[in-house]
Amino acid sequence: PTPSPPPSPSPSPPHQQAPNPAGAHLKIVLQFQSLTPLEFHGTEGPEAVAEWIRQLEQNFDLLQCSDEQKYYPQGYRSRMERAFWDLTQGTGTVEEYEREFTRMSTFAPHMVDTDLKKAHKFRDGLSQTLRMHVASQGNISFDETVIRATQLESYQTLDTSVPSAQLVQPIASAPPGSSSGKRKFDSRRDNRKGKHGGNDRRGEHPTAQSQNPKCPKCGRYHPGDCRFAQR
Repeated sequence: PTPSPPPSPSPSPPHQQAPNPAGAHLKIVLQFQSLTPLEFHGTEGPEAVAEWIRQLEQNFDLLQCSDEQKYYPQGYRSRMERAFWDLTQGTGTVEEYEREFTRMSTFAPHMVDTDLKKAHKFRDGLSQTLRMHVASQGNISFDETVIRATQLESYQTLDTSVPSAQLVQPIASAPPGSSSGKRKFDSRRDNRKGKHGGNDRRGEHPTAQSQNPKCPKCGRYHPGDCRFAQR
């Protein structure tokens, strides 16, 4: 019998490239940016927040983006979680710190899953003076913590904004020989004192007391016989 020809080799299946999650994520990001989404900076009111969320969801629907694709990669979330753990007020204001705290807390929800934990985490990141003041209030809510810190910060700002010229300064004692702080001469009062038996020194030289002896008759300082006693 005639031998049958060997079977022809079956064609190999086409090479399938392994999926690239990073590339797929980048593609979605680029497509999302092409839609020019509405930006939100955290300073807008409640109506702006609602509109921002509505437009985001609309863009995700247009891209057919699944819920898993909406979130950040795990590596990025881990870095942001660590950054939130180390977050402090620094040189910013309480308002700026609260805004950044709220934004970054979404990467570590387990750290702020109760209001008390959220308040303590925010308090621990305040500056030393504010932290000590808020800690003395005990276990207060997150909103109350922000209010107390903001109030104390405003008091500190008012204290440092008063010009030094407006502060009450103590009056320094005048040095010997200085006329600073002395009572001004009142000729009317001194004249009245002379009329009512006071010490009348009119007509005497300023240095008469040191140059002439005191007269036992009139009590004045003059040389020679007392002319006042002879009147």
